[in-house]
Amino acid sequence: MSCDETFSAEEATATVTVETLLGKTKEITVTRAARGEFIILSQEECNLGFVPSQQQFSVNVFTNVEPSDIKVTSSNEWLRGEFSGRNYMSERCVRCVRWVGDQPLSRATLENPVSQDFIVIADGYAGADMREGTITLSYGNEKGVLKVTQQGSEFRLSESDFSFKAEEELTQTATWSGNLDAYKLYADIPDEAGWVSVKFSYGKMTVNVTPNPFEESRSAVIKLCYDYNGDDRMMVSEIGVKQEGAVPYDRYVCFESKASNYTVSFPITDGAKVTSSADWCTATPNGSTLVVRATAATENRWAEISVEGVSSKIYVSQSKYKVGDTYTEGAVTGQVYSMEQGEGRITQELVGKYAWSTENVDIKGATDYNDGTKNMEAIKAIPRWKDLYPAFAAVEALNVNGATGWYLPAVLEMTYNGSWSSTQCSATEALLLGYDRYGYSKIGQNRIVAMNRFSYNFVQK
Repeated sequence: MSCDETFSAEEATATVTVETLLGKTKEITVTRAARGEFIILSQEECNLGFVPSQQQFSVNVFTNVEPSDIKVTSSNEWLRGEFSGRNYMSERCVRCVRWVGDQPLSRATLENPVSQDFIVIADGYAGADMREGTITLSYGNEKGVLKVTQQGSEFRLSESDFSFKAEEELTQTATWSGNLDAYKLYADIPDEAGWVSVKFSYGKMTVNVTPNPFEESRSAVIKLCYDYNGDDRMMVSEIGVKQEGAVPYDRYVCFESKASNYTVSFPITDGAKVTSSADWCTATPNGSTLVVRATAATENRWAEISVEGVSSKIYVSQSKYKVGDTYTEGAVTGQVYSMEQGEGRITQELVGKYAWSTENVDIKGATDYNDGTKNMEAIKAIPRWKDLYPAFAAVEALNVNGATGWYLPAVLEMTYNGSWSSTQCSATEALLLGYDRYGYSKIGQNRIVAMNRFSYNFVQK
């Protein structure tokens, strides 16, 4: 004997009569049990491909439970589901009763089972690896489980940990791959890690850090995110960035005589006390820097700036000279031409015109573009140089009566037009000051401007 499958919530009985060839009969009573609550999903698994935007798909639910009474739970926040809405007429079967102890309870089963669409919603995802989740539809002890897998972007970095020196090699790169657009990738950098910057280009990620002025090392974890459409921002990976602490060292600031200021990178923290050894010199914190200021000076002087909790110092020197002044120290007299980083240059224009040389010889050591003293030394090493190189001899003549240090400047040390530099460009030609592209005949007559140097860094150790 067999009977049809039923989804009815009511028990049913039937009688089967068996009759022999001799006319004898036998009745058999058959009882078909009522179907309990059931929740049947049209599929048990779903695999979603990689799409960084939100995805939805539909699963058919066949049940004899009122859908609004079915509890829907998800194993993950990114995954959820809901019934699409009622498209059926349901009636509760109040005739079907269950007992708990001696108390009757009405069941929520339907008179006729329904087929209902259940919408599964998965948030956008740009993570590298596949992720999994489950949605469970349950009523009492009955449940249906849907397993959902979502493919990742396959985002991969050739390097995820970056280590930097305090002040050297402040840029590192790594390659990346995956199903993402480079211009939508960005780094979510916390405020406390403002010393880190990250840029993406096609297949390449560049990590930069600023110099670390502090003695303590520092580190940060940076989230790498994907901005799909300006609203859907999702993390794809993260990197670790470390930077060594700086070796303590003193700073040296050198000013002309006029009132001046200079910004110094220095390891200062909020609220740290700053002191100066002299009233004419002050320092004001500005983020991770100090703005050092000096009033106008009439004499050479220096000061020391200290910051609470920092072993390094800032030594400030100020000259009594400024650019354009007449410089007079001992037997050396001239006009101050430039003052940079504690070194000043003075000039003196000679009367008359002179030839660079009287011979056409390639002097290998006289080709420096920035330091005329090196060219001068190369010329002075030649026998009878004063007779062969008149311009150099005229400058050397200033080094008398206790004066020292006068030399013919290199081509890029000054911008005086039409004056000989000490820089040779060939056996027959030399360069004029400020003109480093075209050579002029060495035997030609040109003006001469001599140069000397002086230091105004009074505390350099």
